[in-house]
Amino acid sequence: MIAKHIPIKKANKNNFSRLINYLVKESRVGERVGRIVVSNCYADEVISGTMEIEHTQGKNIRAQADKTYHLVISFESEQKPEDYVLDDIEQELCKSLGLEEHQRISVSHIDTEHFHIHLAINKIHPQKLIIHEPYRDFWKLGRICEMLEIRHGLAVTNHQTKNPGIQSKAADIDHHAQLQSLQSYIRSNVLVPLQMADDWQSFHQVLKNYGLEILERGNGFAFKTIVDDSRDIVIKASSVDRSLSKQKLTKRLGQFEISVDENVKVKRRYQRKPGDVSKAALYEKYKKERSLIVEARTHGLNKLKQERTEQLRSRKNYFNTKIKFMKASFKFLKPLAKRLMYASLYSDYKSDIDEINKQYSRQKNELNLSYRLTGWKEWQQRKGLTSKSTKLVVSGMSAPLHHKNSRPKKNTKGMTL
Repeated sequence: MIAKHIPIKKANKNNFSRLINYLVKESRVGERVGRIVVSNCYADEVISGTMEIEHTQGKNIRAQADKTYHLVISFESEQKPEDYVLDDIEQELCKSLGLEEHQRISVSHIDTEHFHIHLAINKIHPQKLIIHEPYRDFWKLGRICEMLEIRHGLAVTNHQTKNPGIQSKAADIDHHAQLQSLQSYIRSNVLVPLQMADDWQSFHQVLKNYGLEILERGNGFAFKTIVDDSRDIVIKASSVDRSLSKQKLTKRLGQFEISVDENVKVKRRYQRKPGDVSKAALYEKYKKERSLIVEARTHGLNKLKQERTEQLRSRKNYFNTKIKFMKASFKFLKPLAKRLMYASLYSDYKSDIDEINKQYSRQKNELNLSYRLTGWKEWQQRKGLTSKSTKLVVSGMSAPLHHKNSRPKKNTKGMTL
């Protein structure tokens, strides 16, 4: 069993409902969603529970951090615990994080090889209305998972990692996107030659041979890809290996020196490619299809923009012509009557402009949906090149609901849903 916090990249006031919509969207009973559990809420179903949690989050206007904690609990293949076991696991994990009294909604997914549960937890306490940020949650979750594996006879998993922080994220990219990350490229190809370099000039030479260069960034070093366009990638040097931190490199090679040999040629460059070498030709086909989609979408967007510009110009010319006509034809009207007449015309003009913009927005969204870009992994799934157990099932909606309300219904004065 593995419990992992999934940070939300950008905090906003609607991220809880967006997360819930993603977890329960377009699913039929028994296809994607197994069950939904609403905890510590007055509501007993997912829509009302989501509204109640967002209402609670809205009462705290001082917190600037993300108010939602997203936790994923995954189990070994072909292992699906009973509901009472899942309830105990959920309760113990939330307790270890200090979030046992907080409102939450859990959604179990059964459409992949590994049964897993998503926990969307409100970090705002429902009574105190203060935000709680779990500290060192990775280590706490690991300890509790080890205890729960023994208690419920679950498959034992190694909860220690040698790849903390950014290295762990790079491993996620390698696994989920099925593409080689820059960290993996450096670690597998460049790390050993860099560790053998005995001065800064040889260090620079090794980097350039592999299409990289080192930069001073803040209090440390960073590696940057050498590319012909502006799409370069920069990563922290110590995220590749601790031996590449600024402190250890300066201790081993001396004070930092810039490269003085400009004649070193790039022999190899980093490219995002499949981790499986046998799929190289297939990946080239994927990139070609992707470029065709981008080209078609760009052409369509340019056409829509041109049509909107012409419509806006036409309405503006009509409005200006109408104004000139009214000024010439109604010279002897009273000022108040003129103002009312001009205001009515301008209101119609604004309505036409708004309708043109709304139509453009609808057409743009339809175009983006028609030419939606897919990731490498999803593209393989659509082509039927992955196992059925990992395919994403999308259809219908609704799921069985299970309500677990551990908070007594009291102090309801002032509660508005």
